[in-house]
Amino acid sequence: MKTINKSHFLFIFSIFLVFISMSNILTAKDNDQKKETVEKNQPKKEKTKEALVTKDPLTLKSEEVLNNLAKLRGLIKKRDIDVAAMTREKLYEYMLKDFEKQVIDSDIKKLDLLGGRIGIQPENVDTKNVFLNLLKKGVQGFYDPTSKKYYIIRQSNKKKYDEATIAHELTHALQDQYFDLLRLPIDNHDNSDMTTALKCIIEGDAKFTELQYMKIYLNQDHDTHWLGDKNPSPIFLINKPGGTHIDPKKYNMDNNKFFEFLLGKSLMYSYYQGVRFVQKIFNHGGWDAVNHLYEDWPLSTEQIIHPEKYLDKDQRDDPTEINSKKFIDWLDNEYNYVFSDVMGELAIDRLIINFFPRSEINAEDVGAGWEGDRLIGFINKKTKAPAYTWLSLWETEQDAKEFEAALTKLYQKHFSQPDANTTYPTAVVAVKGDSISWIQRQGKRVIICDGEDVKATQILVKQALSKTTIIETKKNNFWTFKATPEEKKEDPK
Repeated sequence: MKTINKSHFLFIFSIFLVFISMSNILTAKDNDQKKETVEKNQPKKEKTKEALVTKDPLTLKSEEVLNNLAKLRGLIKKRDIDVAAMTREKLYEYMLKDFEKQVIDSDIKKLDLLGGRIGIQPENVDTKNVFLNLLKKGVQGFYDPTSKKYYIIRQSNKKKYDEATIAHELTHALQDQYFDLLRLPIDNHDNSDMTTALKCIIEGDAKFTELQYMKIYLNQDHDTHWLGDKNPSPIFLINKPGGTHIDPKKYNMDNNKFFEFLLGKSLMYSYYQGVRFVQKIFNHGGWDAVNHLYEDWPLSTEQIIHPEKYLDKDQRDDPTEINSKKFIDWLDNEYNYVFSDVMGELAIDRLIINFFPRSEINAEDVGAGWEGDRLIGFINKKTKAPAYTWLSLWETEQDAKEFEAALTKLYQKHFSQPDANTTYPTAVVAVKGDSISWIQRQGKRVIICDGEDVKATQILVKQALSKTTIIETKKNNFWTFKATPEEKKEDPK
C-alpha cells in the first residue's frame, strides 16, 4: 500500500514555496537598484542605517525570536533561518495536489473499511477529506527540515505575526540544526506508537520552550492551560489520557464531523501530553536532559504517559516486539495485506474513550499494563471482506483480563451480542451480519480477530498464534547525562 513519503512531500513543497519566494527576492533586488541610484546623488554622510535595511518585518521579528530562543534553549544558532509567508488557501491547494499524487483512493477506502470495523473511526467516513479539512483549518506555520526554511500563514497585517507561533516553529529549526530531524524515524509506518512517542518529544520540546519564551519575553503565562497542574482547562481534560468522552449524538455530529473531532484529538495529543513529559524531563535534568531525548527517545506512548517508566534507566519499561512476519507471509494465499502496526497504550486509551465515558470504563485502567501489540489488517481476495487480527501482550494476567473485558464490552456496543439461538464458540463476543468478533485470552496474551465467519476466523486465530514471535526489546544505554538525584525546581531562565 502506498503511503505518504514525508521527505518527498517536503522536497516538492519547498520547491513550490521557493518559486513564490523568488518573486519577493527579485522585487527586493529591483528596490536595491533604485536605492543605489538615489544614493549616488546624495552625500555619504546622509546615509542612515534605515536606508540599508531591506528586510521585511517578518524576517526581522524571526531573527529576534531566534536569537532569544538560542539564549533560552542553550542551543546557539548555527545559521539564520529563511522565512516565507503564504496564504492558507495556497498552502491547502498545494497539499491537496501532493496528497492526491501519493495516495490511491482504493487504499483510502480499504482503511476506511477497516478503521470502522476496528472502532478507531466511525464507519463510512471520508478519511481523505476529513484529514485535509482538519489540516486546512489547523495549520498556522511550519518548519521544513528539508529546505531548512520556516513558513507561516500570511496575515492581513504584515506586522502582526504571532510571536509565540514563531517561537514554537523556530524551536524546530534549532532542533534540526543540532539533532537532524530527518534522521529520526518519525515515518515508521510499521510502528505508529513509537513514532507518536517521538513526535511527543519534538512537539513537546517546542511547546515547552514556547511556554518559557512567552513568560520571559511576552510576560504571558499559559502553563495552567497546557500543563494542567491546577484548574485544568476543558480542552486539556479532553486531550489527557482517560480524558473526556464525547457523545456525537449529543452534539449533532455526523460521522465525518465526529471523525474530524477524534482525529484532531489525536493530533493534539503530541502537544498536550508531550509538553508534560518534557516538563518532567526538564525538572529531572534541565535542558541537557531534554537534548538527550533526541539520542535516547521513548519507544512507546506508554513511556510518555508514565514518565517514570522511562526515567528509571535500570528498570526502564521498554515495549516487547511482536513479530508477525511469518503470519503475514501466510496470509498471501487468500488475503490482500493492507497494513501492520502497533496500537500502543495511547491508541487503546483513545479507542475506549470513543465509546465509553470514564464513569462506565476508565480508559487509563484498561491501557495500563500494556507490554506490546501488533495489529494486522487484510482483505479477502475472493469475497473482498475486510478482516484483522490484533495480538497484545500484558504485564500481568490481571491486566490482560481487564483488557479482554473492556474490548468485549466495546465490540458488543459497536456491533451486537451473539444470538442466544445460534451456537458460537465462547470466544465469539460480537456479530455483524455474517462476520464475527473473536476475543481469546491465553495467560498474558490476548488475541482479537474480526473475521468473515467462525471457520475462517478459527483458522486465522490458529495461524496468528503459531506464526507470531515475541521478542524482548534490547535496553539502551544512552542515558549518560549528569542528572541531579532530585527534580530541579528552578525557573527555566
